[in-house]
Amino acid sequence: MSPGLPGALEGWLTGVMAALPTAFGEERDGVLTAAACRLADVGARLHPDHRVELAFDQVLRAPAPGQTHAERAFLASTINARYGGSAETPAPRVVERLLNDDQRLRARALGLAMRLGSDMSVRSPQILASTVVSLKGGVLRLKATADHADALLGEQTRRRVKALAETLGATFEIG
Repeated sequence: MSPGLPGALEGWLTGVMAALPTAFGEERDGVLTAAACRLADVGARLHPDHRVELAFDQVLRAPAPGQTHAERAFLASTINARYGGSAETPAPRVVERLLNDDQRLRARALGLAMRLGSDMSVRSPQILASTVVSLKGGVLRLKATADHADALLGEQTRRRVKALAETLGATFEIG
């Protein structure tokens, strides 16, 4: 991962995350969003057939200081979505016991937004900076600068935007 990607990804996600209900309070949500962005490539070197489960389990069970069990479940759920896992995580009973509906929604949305940004930009902060994503009035919008639109706004990006919009109960526009 590029050393600048976590910060770029965190800034890029602001237009979506700000529109969602808080999960752990505004301050803690910011800390968890920053942590999730730093974990965005935690599964990059894992086998693709097992990446979702292994990355989820690694984050869920990591003895990270300063986190509650619910916050670890939140981050693990985020990483699950980041790597294309279904809404039912590899440990659904654990997640359902520790997280409420708003927390699960925020984790999934954060993970899907990270997936969109990471994949679309090929994990490059410079390429990511040529796009803007926002959520306003029930519409998820992704825009790219004219010189990057053809390369960045292809079919895979459209699928990623659609998945995020569906999770948010929103429509989407790409341009």
